This record gives sequence, structure tokens and C-alpha cells, in this order.
Amino acid sequence: MKKKIFCITKDEILKRLVENNQNPGGRIEYLLGYNLLGENKYEKSFANLPRGEVRGFVGRLCHLLEWPFRKIVRLGIALEVCPYLRKQIRTADVIIGVNDGIGLGLCFWKMLGFVKADVIVMMMGLPEKFRNLKGRPLLRAFISTILGRAAYVLTLSDCAGVSLRDYFHLKPERMKTFRFGANIDYWRPLPEIKRENFILSVGNDRNRDFKTLIRALPENLNLKIVTKIPIAAEKAGVEIIHNFLSGEDLKKLYNQALFAVIPSVKLREESSGLSSDLQLMAANTAVIISRAPAIEEVFTDGVDCLFFEPENVADLRVKIKILLDDKALRDKIAAGGRQKILSFYNCRTMASEMEKLIDSI
Repeated sequence: MKKKIFCITKDEILKRLVENNQNPGGRIEYLLGYNLLGENKYEKSFANLPRGEVRGFVGRLCHLLEWPFRKIVRLGIALEVCPYLRKQIRTADVIIGVNDGIGLGLCFWKMLGFVKADVIVMMMGLPEKFRNLKGRPLLRAFISTILGRAAYVLTLSDCAGVSLRDYFHLKPERMKTFRFGANIDYWRPLPEIKRENFILSVGNDRNRDFKTLIRALPENLNLKIVTKIPIAAEKAGVEIIHNFLSGEDLKKLYNQALFAVIPSVKLREESSGLSSDLQLMAANTAVIISRAPAIEEVFTDGVDCLFFEPENVADLRVKIKILLDDKALRDKIAAGGRQKILSFYNCRTMASEMEKLIDSI
């Protein structure tokens, strides 16, 4: 008998694309390989919980109950997941929650006995929230208890997994590092597009450090930043693109840029900018990345990227000039990055790892 796999996301655009049989492009990456699991082996279903959507009395009640948790931890807990999706949850054998809020919500209802299926949850942001739990032992114990109900707790890096395990006293055998990957069928080189005289940066998360990048920008070099974050250009040659770009537009920019810079503030466990790094590398574009423990587990300085010290304007300026002046190095790093994505960090490798997890339950 086929195992029934139920995947839950919080991406309304992805849901519309999938339901309308449109190409979801890079967004398919956020299914963590679910879409490539074998139809002959699993019975699959998919649902979406849009961010901020509140429906009916149950939705309002869940939102009200969640509010203190979100206020303190700075992270959601999707309590509405079980009331809204109870029919699919009731018939599933394995449920995949692709982000922190959904995962915590599933584990909560699992603790109460309303979820019988085995639960696999991805924790991307929780390892960076420990400081918000300082002096709140009951809340820390609550998270520890509900996470303990998961069959597997996934993190994007070894260092994040160790921190999460130790902080919440989770069983080591339940912790797994799950390497994120790019959709190589979508993010790819476009030989017909020529490189232009600008560097590129993209991203919307709160850890992006565009100010350091702008200050490090050498004279007579153009910079394009694609973001929803409200920032000022500050100097000539900097273009901020706040308007929504389609995947096709972004893919074109990836292929036009001389190279890219993905700057982040100093981080311990969080893999900020990882999806952008992977997409750019898949498109055969050289990338300069802020050094961070989680990122260093994936990439190698001088082989598939260049690292710079986070929040260090002088160091970033040096790395930009190195890539700007050395086309051979740009080409070498771009080729190294693309080869790494093709070999290790793509949707197919995610599907293979997810299959191993499901089959081990």
C-alpha cells in the first residue's frame, strides 16, 4: 500500500501556480523535494496556508491564541493548520511542514492527539530566536515538548541542528540536516544573454545588509538591488528595484550581471541568503557571500564563491575589486558553483533525502 504524504506550505502564489498547471519555477524549491517524490510509491497531496489569512471564528480564535507566542518568540505558530486541514490530516500517513510556523502548529496538535500521522518539520528561523526565550523557561519547555512529537526535526545546517537539539533537549536521532537545493531545470545559464557592466544583489529577509554593500561599491560600477526592504540608494550607480519581478525577469538579471553579492549581518546558525546563492550559482553566476558558519558548511571560499567578513565594508570592497578585475577567476568560481549545485544542492537531491526520511519512519 502506498504511503499517503501530505505537504503543507505557506506560499499562495505557489499554490495558484500548481493548481493552474503553470510552471512554478524557482518557487518549487520550497516544497523540499515533495513534488519529485515518486507517484508509483506514494499517494501525494498538497495544501497551502497563506500568511496572515484569518477565516471564520476558528481562524480568529487561532490568531488570537497565537498572538502572544508570535509577540514573544518573533515566530508564528500556525494553530489553524489542524482545524483548516483536518480532513487531509486525518487520512495522511506522513505530513511535511515546510516552515517553522506550520511545523510548530502540527507538533502542537500532535501533542494533543489530533494528528495521528508522523510529522516531518523544517525549522529555518527558530535557532536564531533563542535570545527571545531568555528568562522564559515555561515557553522554552513548551516548544521542547511539542517539537519532541515530530518524527524528524529538519534544519538547514549542522550547526543549527546542534544548537536546536541542545537548547530544547531533543533526541539526536530525531534531528536531521536537510540541505536546501535549487531548481536546476529553471535556474540555468541563458547563453543568448550577454553579461553587462553591473553587479546584482537580491533578497527580502531581515538579515540582508545592503548598507554595507552600497558603501563598499567601487566608483564607476553599477549595482542593482532587488528587494522589498525599504532602503535608499545613497550613491550614484545604485538602482533599487522594489517592484515585483517574475521568475523570468529575475533569471534574466542573474544571467546579465557580471557577478552577485549576497550580504548578510553577522549570524550564528541562520542560513540567510542561501536560496539566492543557490539560484545564482545554478545560473552560472559568480557570487560573493557573507561568511557565516551555516553557509561555510555548504560552500568553499575561492572554489565556488568568495567569502567576505560580514559588516566589513573594506573587506567586501576588496573582494568586489578582485572579481571585477579577474574574469578568469569569475569564470572559475561560476563554474565551480554551478557544478556544486548540479551535484549536491538541487530539488532532485532534496527529493532523494526526503524519500529516505519518509521510508525510515
